[in-house]
Amino acid sequence: MNASLILFTSEFPYGKGEAYLESEIKYLAAAFSKIVIVSNAEQRSDGRSLPGNVEVLTRPYGLSPLQKLMSLGMVFKRDFWRELHFVRNQYKLPINTTVFNTILQSIFKSYQLERFLNDNLNPVLDTLNTICYSYWADDNAVSLALMNSRGYSFKSICRSHRWDVYFEKNGSGYLPFRKALADNLSAIYFMAQNGLDYFKLKTGLTSDKMQLARLGTYPLVGCELRDKNFDFHLLSCSFVIDRKRVHKIAEALQLMHTGIRVKWTHIGSGPGIDDLRQLCQDICSVSPNIQIELAGTMPNAAVQDFYRNKYVDLFVNVSESEGVPVSIMEAMSAGVPCLATDVDGVSEIVRDGTNGFLLPLSDDSTVITSALIKFHELTPNEKVTLRKGAFKTWEQDYNADKNYEAFVRSITTIA
Repeated sequence: MNASLILFTSEFPYGKGEAYLESEIKYLAAAFSKIVIVSNAEQRSDGRSLPGNVEVLTRPYGLSPLQKLMSLGMVFKRDFWRELHFVRNQYKLPINTTVFNTILQSIFKSYQLERFLNDNLNPVLDTLNTICYSYWADDNAVSLALMNSRGYSFKSICRSHRWDVYFEKNGSGYLPFRKALADNLSAIYFMAQNGLDYFKLKTGLTSDKMQLARLGTYPLVGCELRDKNFDFHLLSCSFVIDRKRVHKIAEALQLMHTGIRVKWTHIGSGPGIDDLRQLCQDICSVSPNIQIELAGTMPNAAVQDFYRNKYVDLFVNVSESEGVPVSIMEAMSAGVPCLATDVDGVSEIVRDGTNGFLLPLSDDSTVITSALIKFHELTPNEKVTLRKGAFKTWEQDYNADKNYEAFVRSITTIA
C-alpha cells in the first residue's frame, strides 16, 4: 500500500512496555510504505528491533510548569466549552480543578502536537494517504481528533485498552474528549467488548466507527509430561502490585488441605515482591505440602521455555481490574485452563466451565481456595476438556496472525 502511517506510542520501541506492538509492527510494516513512530519515551534505552521502513521520532508527552500555565489560555477555545457542557450534561460530574485543568491541557497538547507534526512531518501530514494511529485513547488520540475538527484531512484512529477506557480506573475519575474521539476519529478500536460497551454507555454515543479489535499472541507449546512430585502445578504471571493481588494466591494456598501437594510458580516482580516473598516463606515453613517458586521477571523466550518444559495444570489471575490479560492468552495458547476473577474484560476470554473458572471479586481468600479444590477434584477427562477448550478459545479469538491481519485490513480500508 502506497500510504504512510504515523504511530503514536507511550514508549515503544524503547523500554519493555507495549509488548503487543512487537508483533503488530510487522504486519503494519508490510501494509504501509513508510511508518514513523512518534514515541513519548523519556528513556531511550532497550530499543527493540524494527522493520526497515520504520523510523522513530521522540517527543515529551507531559507539559512543563510553564506550559501548564500557558494552557489556561485555552479557556477561550470553543473546544473547552463544548467539553465542559458534555461533562456536565452527560457525565454529571462536578467541574472541579482536576476536570478544568485536564480539559485545558488536552487542548493545549493538541496545538503542541500540531506544531511538532508540521515541523517534522509536514510532507506526509495533511494527505488522505496518511493514517495517524494512537496506540492509546490518550491525549495523543485527543490531539488527533481535535486536529481533524480543525480541518486536517489525514485519517486518524486509536486503540483503547483499560485505563484509557474506564473512568474508574483512571486516577482523576475522568477521561477528556471522549465525544471528540467518537465524532472526529476515523475509528476507535477496543481490545475488549466490555470496553466498547462501557464507552457507549458512558458517553451515550453510538457509531460504526467504534469497533472491536482484539489483541493476540503467538502459540506456546505446552509440556505434556506431568511432574509426579505434585498433585497439581499452578502458574501466575504479572507485576507484583496491589491491583494484581498476587498475595491472595498465597493466602488461598495456605488454606489448602494438607493432603494436596501443590506447587505454585509466579513469574514477575514489582514493588510488592519483598512482602510476597516473606509471606511465601512463612507459608512454606508450616505447610510442607506447598512449594512456591517466585521466578522473577522473565524475557518472553524464557516464558516460552517454561511452558515447553514444565507441565502447568492451571493458570491463576486474581486481579481486581484487567482488560484482557496477555498472560491468559499465552496460557490458553499452550492449552492451559485458567482461574480468574470476573472483572472488566476477563469473562470474554475465561469462560466458566469451558476453559476454566471465573471467580467473584472478593477479599475472602477461601473463595480462591474452594475453586482450586474444585479444579483438583475434576476427573482426568474433565481436565482434558478444559485444556482443549482453552486452546480453542485462543485459536478462535486471540491468535496474533488472525487478529493483526484483520486489524491491518480494517485500517487500510477506512473510508
